[in-house]
Amino acid sequence: MNKKTTINILTFFLLGIVNPTIAAPVTDNSVINILQFDFVNPTFIENSTNSSFSNTFNSTADIQAFGNVSTGKVGTRVIGSEGNSSQSIVSVFDTLNFDTGSSNPVEIFFDLTYEGVLGASSVFNNPRSDSTVRIFDITGLDAWLETSGLFNTTSAIDAATLLTFERISFNLDGLARDGTLFDFNSSISGSF
Repeated sequence: MNKKTTINILTFFLLGIVNPTIAAPVTDNSVINILQFDFVNPTFIENSTNSSFSNTFNSTADIQAFGNVSTGKVGTRVIGSEGNSSQSIVSVFDTLNFDTGSSNPVEIFFDLTYEGVLGASSVFNNPRSDSTVRIFDITGLDAWLETSGLFNTTSAIDAATLLTFERISFNLDGLARDGTLFDFNSSISGSF
């Protein structure tokens, strides 16, 4: 990843932070995790240590996803077949090393940009999309990611210290009509 403090993102993002004053044995690498499924076909889970990764899930629905560590951008495209529910989640994990050149605390700012289009069908009329940024301090840890959860997806280990959590959601909440598309474009800023 271009080790920037400004982050543009569409779906899910996770950063590990290493305190520069204490040597940490965590390997400075990146992981992209893609989870896709509909309620007819099996779950698709894929991890990649490449800087970018994309996948199209072969299912009754049209499910696509991509992640790019270099730009910090991720995205998904899901079109469910009539009457079927589908889901696509992309997570990008990366480590950042900060050297402020000073022993005094320094505030780090980041931005979360979130955009897309949602539509509903006459059968399934409550599509939802959301985006999250989580930043952890992983100083002194010898591991920072683990496989866990219902779908065996990648997540931060419990020992990591959560520094900040930001989330943006967009939910049509049953108000949409068949064939109607809703554009959304939001951004939030945070710091730690």
